[in-house]
Amino acid sequence: MICLLRGTKGKCPCPVCLAPLKKLSDLSKTFEARTTAQVKDAYVVYLRKKSDGEPILNALGLRPVEKIPHSEPEAAASFNPLHYLHHGIWGYHLLEEIKIILNKLPCMYAAELESQLDKFPSWRNLARFNGILHPSQAVDELMGSLANIICSLNYLELDSLIVLDAHTERTLGMIEAELLTFGNELKEYIVHVRDGNLLEHLKTEWNFPKIHLWKHVVQDIRTKGVVRNYSTRPNEKMHGALKDTYQDHSNGKDVAVQILRIDNHCLAMKLIKDRIDAETEHATAESSAGNDEDSNIDDKAIDTIREIMGDHATRLEFHSFGGKLTNFINQCLPVYLDRDPYLWVNVSFPEIFQLKEHACLKVHYKSKMDWREATDYVHCNPAFHGKPHYDAIIFQISLDEVAFARLEIMFLCDIPGFGKYDFALICPLTAAISTNWNSFDEALRLTRIKACPHTASMFIPIWSLVRGALLYLDPKHKDKFLVVEHIDGDMFLHMKEWSVNRG
Repeated sequence: MICLLRGTKGKCPCPVCLAPLKKLSDLSKTFEARTTAQVKDAYVVYLRKKSDGEPILNALGLRPVEKIPHSEPEAAASFNPLHYLHHGIWGYHLLEEIKIILNKLPCMYAAELESQLDKFPSWRNLARFNGILHPSQAVDELMGSLANIICSLNYLELDSLIVLDAHTERTLGMIEAELLTFGNELKEYIVHVRDGNLLEHLKTEWNFPKIHLWKHVVQDIRTKGVVRNYSTRPNEKMHGALKDTYQDHSNGKDVAVQILRIDNHCLAMKLIKDRIDAETEHATAESSAGNDEDSNIDDKAIDTIREIMGDHATRLEFHSFGGKLTNFINQCLPVYLDRDPYLWVNVSFPEIFQLKEHACLKVHYKSKMDWREATDYVHCNPAFHGKPHYDAIIFQISLDEVAFARLEIMFLCDIPGFGKYDFALICPLTAAISTNWNSFDEALRLTRIKACPHTASMFIPIWSLVRGALLYLDPKHKDKFLVVEHIDGDMFLHMKEWSVNRG
């Protein structure tokens, strides 16, 4: 409306360029950009003679309305991640296609998918779902979580790239390359649908503005900054305050007049301010907690080595726990204290030696996305909300190399005469190299990692943790995991580097 377009079914419905309606899904083509001069010139012809101006306006997809002076709505129209991503291509199109396919398949497939959804591990800021055929919520955050869990590859790649909070020429180039891949695979999908048994149920017409506007996201980022600068998400979160004003402080009649009254207007602004202040206070409190050294670790209990070995007697990871710990500390302490290892007198730990277990750890790290400090919460708890929760991590094994592992126990070790040190017992996970990928993994660009034997457990210092990692247990291989790389921008970029280094 702002750009004076005739609508989504007009001949050129894109507010940014003159892409024809029938070419909107072709992301490989670039079309002439709209300009203010086009609108003015066409309208001048229309005013002079309607029969001459109407075809020109119609070809441009414009309505015969005078343009507001000194405005460039074509340049102002921007990529909206809220409505073009989770609530757009994913929520209203890709997800609906998945639902249709599931409903047409035997019930066992939908049941298996929903069972796997239920088993998906918990992760901070990632919503959980009991099913997808009839989801009860459809807010943006939940749609994003569902996309991460189901893994619609090209969509997730573009989503993760587009919403990065900082961009480089490399990431912008990755967006452009992935857009071409998405466009090509969309063409193949349309062909499969037309040749398949579900033609009457699935979508074959993908020429609509939301899918085409991805074409302009790189230019938007170059000229206006990252997409969070022009997202409508913050404004939509404020709709609640205006709704409360309407419901609770008006009589439902002549609402516009009442809202403009100073008292109701101020009330609405106050509600919005209170909500912003509450969110800011929460964020500040959490940030302060993260910077407090004592708050980085959530303590669980104090146990002796004997008690720990007894509690985990059936787990091979804890086999020879005391001996492994003794050997590890005698190898590490000389390094920590800068002592000559040849002059070092080994420290011994009897079975009654006490360790203070940790159930949760805040891992602070510099994000690869925007180089700011970020925080992960990793858990090592046998009764997290009523069930065991042992997170996976990425840890530093050398100056330039990292590896995956699963946490088994975290603890504080107060070594008499030397001080307090935090350690973790981990089970290493080895990553498959590209030559061992099967065709399925290669097509979906999955990173599959395998657990080492349980007896290969080892100790590491807590400070060597780089960040947490979300892994999904392969239902068909109990010792293999799939890396969920789209949980945040840092993890996404970590895995891109990982793929390059191991490729």
